[in-house]
Amino acid sequence: MDGGPEILAADLPPSVDRFVQYLKEGDFQACVSQCETLRSAAAPVAAELLCIQATCLRRLGDLPACIALCNEVLRVHPRLVPALVTQAQALREVHDYVNCVEAFTRALEVFPGDALALSGRAEVYGQSGNYAGAIRDATKAIEQDPHDPLAYFVRAAAQRMVGALQDSIADWSLGLAVGGDHSYALRHRAHCHLLAGNPQDCIEDCNACLRLGDPAGSAVHALRAKAHLQLGNLLRALSDCAAAIEIDPRNWEALLTRAQANLHINELEDCVEDCLQLLAEDEDSLPALQVKAAASLLLGQYSECISDCNAGLRVNP
Repeated sequence: MDGGPEILAADLPPSVDRFVQYLKEGDFQACVSQCETLRSAAAPVAAELLCIQATCLRRLGDLPACIALCNEVLRVHPRLVPALVTQAQALREVHDYVNCVEAFTRALEVFPGDALALSGRAEVYGQSGNYAGAIRDATKAIEQDPHDPLAYFVRAAAQRMVGALQDSIADWSLGLAVGGDHSYALRHRAHCHLLAGNPQDCIEDCNACLRLGDPAGSAVHALRAKAHLQLGNLLRALSDCAAAIEIDPRNWEALLTRAQANLHINELEDCVEDCLQLLAEDEDSLPALQVKAAASLLLGQYSECISDCNAGLRVNP
């Protein structure tokens, strides 16, 4: 450590309580500053205290410093689970999934029942497309800690990706029941309801999201618009599309749904205009080509319709 303070894997002194309190209260900067003061005194520092400092650095967004501090601790104590888990969490946030999985796996080799490591590795597996691994680890995490909403949410997301929509809906509900982020879970459960052909349930979840002030308001309005379109509530669908686009003018899902709704109410020129915007962003957008072809046919613009059909067939023969 180049002459720095010695790292001890000893019981934490009573004075460490204030650092734990800083962490609980979210006063991460105070925790980091106090830890640095201790370390500058060149006195022995408990490794667990350094893990608390690393956690605070991660919460502050200083991921390189967090990873470096964890590496420092792990050089002395390579099997210290808090350091491995904190390091893995920081690596996940910088999208270094390979080393992240390795760190979680090392933690689980020491303590196979660590629910935080299991749910963390499950989340990374899900983000990297290993949905079977995500479901397996999340299930183990739930067995260890049935009150961890993250494990339910990770499993729910993986279940959706493998098409197990009813299982996904059940897991979003279980995560909500144990106190998970309501707007996040409701939004994703709403999407599952839509995919499962339950548009009214989707609308109810979207309504709840909007009442909670979901920061992804544009996405929620776009999702509710799709559900209204499925139910044939075309004016409500158009209203939600307008709200979504007002929040985010580049919400292409809302623009497509508006084009589809305009096609249904015979506002064909508006439909074509929306499709042209979508195709300017992605000339190979098959849904936009399909809707535009249908509108061009109804407008009697047969050459345009044929051109759109040809373009669509090139995208998907």
